[in-house]
Amino acid sequence: MTTFVPVQFTWTEELVMKPAYRFLKLCQKQFKFGESYMLEVRERRSSASHAHYFACVDDAWNNLSPDQTAKMRTPTHLRRWALIETGHFNEVIEDVGSHDTAVQVAKFARKITNNTDEYAEIVVRGTQVAYRTAKSQSVAAMDKTEFERSKADVLALLADTINVTKKELETQGKRSDVS
Repeated sequence: MTTFVPVQFTWTEELVMKPAYRFLKLCQKQFKFGESYMLEVRERRSSASHAHYFACVDDAWNNLSPDQTAKMRTPTHLRRWALIETGHFNEVIEDVGSHDTAVQVAKFARKITNNTDEYAEIVVRGTQVAYRTAKSQSVAAMDKTEFERSKADVLALLADTINVTKKELETQGKRSDVS
């Protein structure tokens, strides 16, 4: 089964779904002329909500304790940690045959992850290594409903992390938002 990347289209007066210019190359790769495809309408996400969310994450990061900022080096790390903690993650689990091997694989994965801007949770469970990464919150990856749910979950956790109410964090985010 082929997985298609969502594409933005405009319904034209010629009764044609015309892809947005930035999606032309992708359309040429994933669609074939003459084939029929099902169209799923996704409600547009609010750019104001998106900007407010990232302003709140930045504010939360700016209010972390020194111990917390040592672990969460950037607001992006904090956001990805919170996404994983609230269940918005992708997970790969590999059984490597022994606990000792699993520990070695986990150490190796941590080294690789620490040398990038990525944030991942790596857990050893017996002979298995679980590697979790935050789900992408890009417009293409999350529809409006899923984004708003992940936003609410993350902001609740971040507010708790910095000992404020979610409402206080959201209010501060509105003040900080420069969009």
